[in-house]
Amino acid sequence: MSGEEVLHIQLLGPPKVFWKQKPLLLKRRTTRLLLYFLAYQTDSKTVGRNQVMAHFWPNHSEEIARRNLRDWLSKLRKELPGDYFIQTDREWIWLNEKRVQVDACEFEEIYQQINLPILMPADRPLPETVYQKLLYALNMWQAPQFMYGEKAFDQDELQEWLDKNNLQLRKKRLDLLTRLGRHYMFLGDYEEAIKWFDMVIDEDEYMQFINANLFRLEAFFRLGRIGEAWEICSDLKTDYTAQDFESYGQLFTDLCREIDVVRSGSSVNISNRDLTTERGEWPFVGREDLLQRLNVLYQNGGVVFLQGEAGIGKSRLIKQAFDQFFPSPLVLSLSAFAAESDIPFHPVLEFMRQHIKFDDWKKLDRFWLRHLVPLFPELNKHLEAESSIGIFDQSNDSQRALLEAFYQLFQTIIQEKRFVIVLDNAQWCDEKTIQLFSFLIERNFFKEKGLLVMVSRSDVNENQLKQIKNNERWLNQVHVLDVPGFDMKEIAQIGQAILRAPLPQLAVKQLKLETNGNPLYIIETMRVVLALTINLDHQESWSQIPLPANIQILIRDQVNQLSAFGKQVILEASVLGLEFDLGLLRIASTLPEDGLVAGLEELLKKGFLKITTQLHQVNRYRFLKKRVRDVVLMDIGETKRQLIHVRIGKALENHKEAQKSLELTKIKATHLTEAGETQAAFSAWIELANLALNLNAWAKANEAFGMAKHVAEIFSIPLTQQQYYVLYIGWSDAALRYYDMTTANIYYQKAAMEGQRRGFYELWGGGLRGQAHLYILRGLPAQAMGLLENALSVLQHRTNHELIKTRTVKGFLFIKQVQLRAALTEFEKALSIKIDEKNPLERASLIEAMCYAARTYAMIGQLDDAEKFAFEALTKSRNDGKHDLLALTENTCGYVYFIKGNYQKSIFHYGSCVELAKLVNDWRLIIESWVMMSRIYIRKGVLFQAQGYLEKIEQLLKINQTLQLDCMFKLSQAILAIYLHEYKAALNLLEEADVSRPNEFQKIMIQYYLSLAEFGNEQAAAAIYRMREVISRASMGDYKQMEYLGKAQLLLMMYRNGRAVQDLQEELESLMMDGERFGFAEAGGVGLYIQSEQAINQKDWSTAVEKINQIEKIANSEEVLWLNCFAETLRESLYTEVEEKHLYSQPQIEMYLNKIFTGFPDEIKQKASSNGSPWIALN
Repeated sequence: MSGEEVLHIQLLGPPKVFWKQKPLLLKRRTTRLLLYFLAYQTDSKTVGRNQVMAHFWPNHSEEIARRNLRDWLSKLRKELPGDYFIQTDREWIWLNEKRVQVDACEFEEIYQQINLPILMPADRPLPETVYQKLLYALNMWQAPQFMYGEKAFDQDELQEWLDKNNLQLRKKRLDLLTRLGRHYMFLGDYEEAIKWFDMVIDEDEYMQFINANLFRLEAFFRLGRIGEAWEICSDLKTDYTAQDFESYGQLFTDLCREIDVVRSGSSVNISNRDLTTERGEWPFVGREDLLQRLNVLYQNGGVVFLQGEAGIGKSRLIKQAFDQFFPSPLVLSLSAFAAESDIPFHPVLEFMRQHIKFDDWKKLDRFWLRHLVPLFPELNKHLEAESSIGIFDQSNDSQRALLEAFYQLFQTIIQEKRFVIVLDNAQWCDEKTIQLFSFLIERNFFKEKGLLVMVSRSDVNENQLKQIKNNERWLNQVHVLDVPGFDMKEIAQIGQAILRAPLPQLAVKQLKLETNGNPLYIIETMRVVLALTINLDHQESWSQIPLPANIQILIRDQVNQLSAFGKQVILEASVLGLEFDLGLLRIASTLPEDGLVAGLEELLKKGFLKITTQLHQVNRYRFLKKRVRDVVLMDIGETKRQLIHVRIGKALENHKEAQKSLELTKIKATHLTEAGETQAAFSAWIELANLALNLNAWAKANEAFGMAKHVAEIFSIPLTQQQYYVLYIGWSDAALRYYDMTTANIYYQKAAMEGQRRGFYELWGGGLRGQAHLYILRGLPAQAMGLLENALSVLQHRTNHELIKTRTVKGFLFIKQVQLRAALTEFEKALSIKIDEKNPLERASLIEAMCYAARTYAMIGQLDDAEKFAFEALTKSRNDGKHDLLALTENTCGYVYFIKGNYQKSIFHYGSCVELAKLVNDWRLIIESWVMMSRIYIRKGVLFQAQGYLEKIEQLLKINQTLQLDCMFKLSQAILAIYLHEYKAALNLLEEADVSRPNEFQKIMIQYYLSLAEFGNEQAAAAIYRMREVISRASMGDYKQMEYLGKAQLLLMMYRNGRAVQDLQEELESLMMDGERFGFAEAGGVGLYIQSEQAINQKDWSTAVEKINQIEKIANSEEVLWLNCFAETLRESLYTEVEEKHLYSQPQIEMYLNKIFTGFPDEIKQKASSNGSPWIALN
């Protein structure tokens, strides 16, 4: 787009607009919808003005609709960062394609690009480029709906536009998800395939992709999970017939039959069982395409080179082919041997001596027989003396006569039969044998009579065979067939045949890695598995499988066949790892450049290595068989191995790319460790851990920290204070961030002990601070406070970073205990510490302290200070660009705006927090944000949105039960129940929350909502008493926001319980003053409602209208539908009382209730209508 900034419009999921990679907030809903409508039009890029008017203002006259369109287009242009995004003429409107990018349009374009049979094959994996595009298209979806979360439209035409596009786009999404699942099926990765099919089934509301159920069934069966497969199969039989699956009906029938057969068999136990076949044989699986080609070649006649590595199954393939040939051929089997490769005609002579009887020799004309006698001296005694022609004559004429004699001999043996000559180990043929077969080919011997099969090993030089392979005169007669290794499906089949049970998917994958599908390697490995009773379901079990001796011998023989360059490269490559790149090999190798290239080319050609990168990228290589690398490593001397490690590790220390790449950093750390460069290795493992944390890879970071500790301990490295700190505190803080409490506890304790023993105060204090934080999370504040006081004592006049963190944790503890002034004191002390702005640790600690300070200011009612600190923290974290900090600050901003009642801003920041937290897998922040968003939507009256978030939270908490957020979740469920007048359900939920170990802060909230539920449950006295307790406890902790909420609801309870307004006048005035002073959410709602009712009762119509309008203003400012309902309820009372009804607007309470209860059953809406709006919604 020629460097110009582009406006990005996201419609696949929650609709959003981005400018310069930052969200752009369009304040008016109509302008947003107008932009979205213009952005996605399937029929044309341009939209007629009449079409827009028909969707947005269908019930207006054309004149008014056109004026509305002009006005809203003008408003939209003003809200956009430029007037060049929207282009118009008299009748048409369109977006500037060069300056606007729409994800839904891009998705459609990609779908059309790849939705061709040639690009989306139904019977094999997707091409790599198509696979990458498909993934890219699916990753555009932020949620599985078009314009997810957008409220229902008042205009039917606009709603129809949304529903139609949602249906069409979701169908295409499900199509791609299904194809991705099939892709993984063809790759043999059935676990991954199940994940995608599950997604299809969950999202397929209209049962358009029922085949996903069938594919999922097949995946479970291929994994050997027969019990689950049988249950799925039974369910599918109940719901569908084979015809329902259309072209896959036969697959359904076959799968059900196979599952029944397997399930009816005896239980499987892989132990002490004999193989199903004798040694050297295995059940024949796969190879259908090769069998078919061999059969065609047999019928047509000619020569075929059947080539593949040792053990790949060439001989077994030929035997299977012979059984299928018709008519059955006469088979002549010859074999060449490496030790006899210098003996002329050796394979032919051996065959003739063993299989040709004297009577057969007598059938050969004596003229030709005399030419063969020098090669078969034993024939002399059967012939007259004059027949002998002495020694083997190698003159040209004699040689040609000899070849003709062989030709006549073969003719005599074969006569008129169809035949196949098999020359095994053809790569070791002598030159004379090659000349003989060349002569036979030249005479069209095979084209007329049958087939010559030359079986050779691809891992051995075959210079002699090139005379036949590369002869242009015989191109129509000579064919080359390569025998590949088994794929995942075939490995599973042979494994099941051998074990008489389905092979676990993990075992299939590992066998592919270890053997590259070589049948001999697979069978020998399975023999060892059976002999040692090894459990194949566990990854670590594979390290227990010894390398069979015959496989070791075979591999060493293959390596010995390599050239000097090839041997050197494979030795050095094996030290690098199972996979490596050319750059590392160049560092490790002592060979000259041309020698290195020659060695690599040889290893590639002979099937030891394969290239794993695509065109135009640095070449990466991988051992085709892990077993080969294992054997080569056994034979490398320790000194040579260590020298290679040193070369690689030292070279990567100064490698710029290694500082950014997880893979290269791990390689560097590994080689430095193997080389015994202990200090450098320790630093490299710590570097890897921090890099992994930056990339949100906790498992890799945890492993790297563990390796650093292992290196330090095994080599007895004398670590400095800073090294201890980055190891133990860095490890523990990271574990705490990812909720690995066990790891965090171990190394915080280790840090405190080592710090105290060595006098390393920062380490000591950090360990104490971390243990205190864990005690807070466990709900043990007394123990936490003791540790924090000790930490502060240790850290006096020490590092700023750890001191800020410790004071922040102490303030966090005070918040949990509802001692907000004390918490604020700690945060202010932390913020008063001067930091080094260039130190990222100190900057991060300061930002975290700012966030907690902002939250505390919000709770005590100093909202301007709260907003100031939240915004400053957000600015600093944006400058740092760290996702975890940015997520925390966005969450803080969301909370501050929630307290202020600025719900749209709050939702925006909480939504941003969720997206950032997903990047760093911070599930606690995600759930906390969703909890708050659910409460906002409950307050606003958008209940279906709130319900959706609560359902997502419930699913996440089931998956991750270590987060200990049940109290927050139950509390949110209870709040929704109160709004729905389900008071008994709310009481039960609040009791559950109360037993889930809440902190003091949460206990006050539980008591507050218990009071509301009790009052709704007609327990007024208990409710009023409890609310007074809430106010008292909040006041003691200076928790102004909760104190204000409590006072407002207490006043409302007393008013509803019959107290006269005159008796509550003082409390009412105080409440109204606090609302104005603090500016909390919906401040004054309770007071305005009471004043409105009082005015109506006193027939003070103007005051009533004024107060009702004020309530409505609060409602409309943040789209709080409940307050609209209250305003309409009051208006209804007013309308009933007044005589001149035409002077007052009619109430529209039904309209607001319909909006609130969208997506809920009618009985809930009816119950809400009869009970009235929930009183809790007034503030």
